[in-house]
This record gives sequence, structure tokens and C-alpha cells, in this order.
Amino acid sequence: MLINLNDEKVLDLHFINENLKNLEVLLTKHGIFQKAEFKEWFDDFKKVYGENLVTLQLYSVYALIYLIGYIFISKFVLKKKNSAFQIKSSLKLLKHIETEIRSNYKNLDLYVIRYFEPIFSLSEIENLGFLNKLIFYKAIIQL
Repeated sequence: MLINLNDEKVLDLHFINENLKNLEVLLTKHGIFQKAEFKEWFDDFKKVYGENLVTLQLYSVYALIYLIGYIFISKFVLKKKNSAFQIKSSLKLLKHIETEIRSNYKNLDLYVIRYFEPIFSLSEIENLGFLNKLIFYKAIIQL
């Protein structure tokens, strides 16, 4: 058996999918398809995946990966000690990380954070605590 389903370290895909679906519902409710940042992301990503595969689900997964990536970069590359990452206050932190990476690593090309600004804007009016639970799922990242 490749994966021991009784092992507590196995990812709970139901938990991940359920919380990503919660994000998708909130984004849809708040008009994500009309947001300039989403439209830009869609146009850029359809060049890679094709229009049929570029969906809100893909956007949500990329947002999660992007956020986790920035936390890793902050902790392991920039050696920051971020004690509490909260979606509501993290846009400023992520922009700072992006600026610091661009100044220290000139040849490193990062996706721009503006693709996911609708999520940070949403955090001002909706509780996105479930997104923090996804980012720190099973304590993958210990800050």
C-alpha cells in the first residue's frame, strides 16, 4: 500500500476541497468574474492551460499555492520570523516580501500578487479564517 489511510499525516483531501469550495462560493458571491485582477489572471493563464481549463477552481488552487509559497519564501529564504499570518492583514506583508525578493534576487521572476488581491479585499468584509487553516494545514509551516 502506497498510502496508509490510517496515518494522521495523510492529507485530508475532503477538508482541502471543502475549504477551497468555500472560497469559490465567496468569490462568486462577491463578483470575482468582474474583477480586473481575475480577468488579467484568466487571460494570462488561458495562454498556458487553454480557456476551457482556466476556472475559478484553478484560481483558488493557485491562490492557495501562491500564499503558501510566499510564507515559505518569507521563512526560509528571507529568514523572517512571522509569528501570526492572517489573511486580513497579510497583503501588506506579502507585498513587502515581494519587494524584498525582487531587490535581493534580481533574476527571480515571480507572479505578481495583484492576481489575488480580490481575496485580500474580500477578507475585509468576510471571515476567511478557513483560508488560514488551509495555508497552515497539518502544520506544514511552523512559524
